[in-house]
Amino acid sequence: MRVVADNLFGTLLSPIGLSSTSLVLRPGEGAAFSQLVVSSTNYSLLTLEDTLGNVEVVKLVGVAGDTLNVVRAQDGTSARTYPAGAIVELRVTASLLRMFYQPGTDEVNDANSDIGRASCWEK
Repeated sequence: MRVVADNLFGTLLSPIGLSSTSLVLRPGEGAAFSQLVVSSTNYSLLTLEDTLGNVEVVKLVGVAGDTLNVVRAQDGTSARTYPAGAIVELRVTASLLRMFYQPGTDEVNDANSDIGRASCWEK
């Protein structure tokens, strides 16, 4: 199940390479992400963005303090290197919106249906 929340963001404390699966955030910034109950079956999609506007979507599968454990290159994006200071955010993505939209209609799927299942937490 995909889990989402409002206004989650952080900044990389150190650079990451192409194969990095741990994102270390600035001290204290991991606390906001810890509200998401993530695992191998419950996940969130986060977006990494550098100062040049390069983006990558990653799947958040674990949070330990200020370290986010991720699966790289999601939603058709490619793994890239990111410098310290790159932004890490939970953003609305096309795949999230597709969970609720029924193509060819003006209707949306029920969030509790098997088609689009998501959980939301409020701060």
